[in-house]
Amino acid sequence: MTTSPPLSPSPPPEDAWREGLLRLLAGETAAATGICLEALNQAPKDGELHYLLGLALLEAQENARAAGVLSRAAGLIPQAPHVWLALGRALRREKRLDDALTAHGQALALDPAQADPLLEIGMILMEKGHPAWASVYLRRFEDRVQDAEVLNPRPVDAYFLDSDQARKAAAIPTLIPRFRIVNSVPGTRLCFHPGPPLPEDPPHLISVPEEGLEPFFRLTPLRRPLMVHFNPRDPEQNARAEGIGEAIARAERFREQFAAAALVRLKNRPPRLGPGEALRILLPSSRHDRDLQYQMRLLARALLRRGARPVLALERPELDHFDDALWRRALEEHQPHAVMSFNRLFNQALHPKQPLIVWWQDPMPILADGEPLPWRERDLAWSLCPEFDDLLRRTGAQRIARQSFRVDLETFRPLPDLPREEKVVVVGSSYAEKLDLYRQAPQQAALRRALGELTERFDAGEPMTDDLLAETARRYGMTRYAVFWKLFHYLVRDRCVRWLCQVSPLPVEVWGNFWERDPLIRPFHRGVLPQGEAVARVYNQARYALAAHPFDLQSQRMGEASACGAIPLVYDCRHRAEPPHWDDACLWFRTAQELREQLGRRPPGDPRPISRDKGYDTLARDLESAILRWLGEKNGE
Repeated sequence: MTTSPPLSPSPPPEDAWREGLLRLLAGETAAATGICLEALNQAPKDGELHYLLGLALLEAQENARAAGVLSRAAGLIPQAPHVWLALGRALRREKRLDDALTAHGQALALDPAQADPLLEIGMILMEKGHPAWASVYLRRFEDRVQDAEVLNPRPVDAYFLDSDQARKAAAIPTLIPRFRIVNSVPGTRLCFHPGPPLPEDPPHLISVPEEGLEPFFRLTPLRRPLMVHFNPRDPEQNARAEGIGEAIARAERFREQFAAAALVRLKNRPPRLGPGEALRILLPSSRHDRDLQYQMRLLARALLRRGARPVLALERPELDHFDDALWRRALEEHQPHAVMSFNRLFNQALHPKQPLIVWWQDPMPILADGEPLPWRERDLAWSLCPEFDDLLRRTGAQRIARQSFRVDLETFRPLPDLPREEKVVVVGSSYAEKLDLYRQAPQQAALRRALGELTERFDAGEPMTDDLLAETARRYGMTRYAVFWKLFHYLVRDRCVRWLCQVSPLPVEVWGNFWERDPLIRPFHRGVLPQGEAVARVYNQARYALAAHPFDLQSQRMGEASACGAIPLVYDCRHRAEPPHWDDACLWFRTAQELREQLGRRPPGDPRPISRDKGYDTLARDLESAILRWLGEKNGE
C-alpha cells in the first residue's frame, strides 16, 4: 500500500491522520473509514485525508466511491503522484481504463523515477488488447525493479529496434505454439525490424520501417508483434519504442473499426446468382490444422472440375493469423454466394440469405460446452456421426446432415509398381495427447481409476456401450464428454496398437505423432508422414492396415487404406457404428487374441468398394446441391 506524509497546506489533526493510517494498516477498514469521515467534517478540503479515505474504500472494495474520493484528492493536491497512482487503480477496477491510463500517466509525469505507474500502465494496455505497447512499459518496469519478471520469458513475435538483433533472433529456430492440437502448425517466431531487407532474409525476418508501421499492420495477414525489443536505459530508444507500441495499437484499433464497418455492409448484401453465373464459394481455413487445409484444397479442385469458382482463404503456415478484419475483407472482395467451413460457425458476417455449410469433424470445445450457438435459417451442419448429431442439437442446430470423411481417389489408388509385403501398418497419431489434457486436471486420480476399469473390460472384449460409459462417468465423477471423447478414444486407438505390437507375427510399422512416448511401441515407430502420396505408398506396400476407431466405419484412414488395396484390420465397433458395416470386406477383432488370429487371413470380400463414392467429386456435388436449393428460393433475395 502506498502512503505519504501529508502534503496539504491544511493537514488534519496529526492524531486523527495517524490513527486512521494505523487502523488501515491493521486491516480495520471500517474503523479507518469512520476516522477519515469524521476528520473531513473538520477539514473538508484536506487532500491527504481524502487520499487516506480513498485507500480505505479501495481496501473495502468500494471502488466507485474510492474513485470519486480520490478524484477530489487529486483536485486538491494535483502535484501528489501517489494520489494519481491510487486514483488510477480505482478507475481500473471500475473498468474505466482510458481514465485510469490518464491518471497513471500523470503520476509518472510528476515522478518519472516511480516504477509502479509503469506496471499499472502496462497491465491496462494488456487489458485493452495492446500487448506490444504494454511490453514497452513492462520492460521499463522490469529494468527499474530488481528481480521483477512480468513479461513472458518465452520468445514471442516481436519488433526489434536493432536490426542486427532481429537477424540474430531470426537465425535461431523458434516455434511459437498456438494451440495444443495434434496437427496444429506452430508458427515460426516473426522478427520485425526497421532496417532494409536483404536478399538472404528468411520469410520470418520482416523489414517494416518505423514511419510505415501503422499502415503496414492495418490489414497485413501476418501475426502482429506482441513485444517491442529495445534498451530501456537508452532515452532515445525509449521514445522510439513508445511510438512503435502506440502505432501498432492504432493499427489494431483500425482493424477493429474496419471489421465493425464491414459487418454492417456484409449484413446488407444479399447473394445473387445470375443466369449462367458460376457459383462462388468461399472456403476459409485456419493454418492450425494441416489435415483440414489439405481437405479444403482437394474440395476446391473438385469444385473447379464442376465449373464452380471456389475461393480459398487460407492462412499461410507459420506466418499468418486472420482476425475478423481479414475474414470480412475476404467476404467483401470475393462476394461469395455461400461459405463452407470446417469446425467453425462462420456466420457472424453473412447476410441472412447467404448459405453456410459447416463440416464438423472434431468435437470442438464450442460443441462440448453445450451452450446455444447463433444458428441461422440457412446454416447447415454436416456431421460425421450420431455422436456429433447429439452435440450439435444441444447447441440449437436445426439442420443436420450426415457427411462422412472423403478420400482423395487421385492419390489413394493401387500402385502396381510397389511390391506388397506381408506386414501391418498403422497410420495416425497416438491419442495419449488427448489424455494429457486431463492428467493435468484435478480429477487425475479418478481418471486413472476409470481408465483402469475400462481397460480391464476392453481387454476382455466387452462392447463399450453407451450405458457402460455413462455409468463409468457417473461412478468417477467425470463428464460423459471426458469419458467418451478422451478415455474411450484413447483406449481404442492406443490399446489396439499395443496389442498389435505385442502379438503380431508379421512386421509392424507405426506412423504418426507421439508413439515414441510408449516404450512398447517405440521400436515399431517409423516417424510422421506428410498427408498424401507418402501415406498412399505406405498402404500400397502393406498387406494389412489397422483401423481402430470407437464408432466409425467410414473413417478417412479406412477409406484410404482400402482404396490402396490394403486389407483393413478393424476393431469391431459394429454394435454402435452406422451402416454400411463392410462385413465381408474387413477382418474384425475385439481382443488381442482375435487380432492375432486374423493375421494371415483374407476377408471373403474385396475391400476396395469401401472407398467407392467417397471421393471429393461427390462431396463437391453435395455442397453445390445444398447451396443451390437455398439460392433457388427467389434467388437468395
